[in-house]
Formats: sequence, C-alpha cells, structure tokens
Amino acid sequence: MNVIRLNERFERIERAYVAALEGREAASLSVIELMPVVFAAVPDTTAQEIAEALRWSARKDLREADELEKR
Repeated sequence: MNVIRLNERFERIERAYVAALEGREAASLSVIELMPVVFAAVPDTTAQEIAEALRWSARKDLREADELEKR
C-alpha cells in the first residue's frame, strides 16, 4: 500500500475513532470499548491497524503542534 493510501486509510480510522468518542474524553474510555464502532465504520480493519492509526494520529498532532510553536 502506498503512503497516500495508507494515510487516507488511517484518516478514515481516525475519524471513526473520534466519532466513537462522541465528545467524551479519550482518557475516560478504553480503546477496547470504542473498537466495535471503528470496526463498523471501517469493516475491513484489524485491531493492529487501529493501534497503528492512533499512533500515526498522535505523531501527526505532535508535528502540527511543533509547527505552531515555530511560528
């Protein structure tokens, strides 16, 4: 899978995860509780891929924060 398609896939998983949170704080929930919603939104995903997508999302957020600090 090329990088662009992988990023798009991770973005789909990230959106499903955020939707599963329904405005609640991520720290107040277990990822396990949210996985059924993510699986429903992205049915061909795996638990490993969800974990990778969430790590990717965290790294993306850190890069964006670093860019804001540099301004």
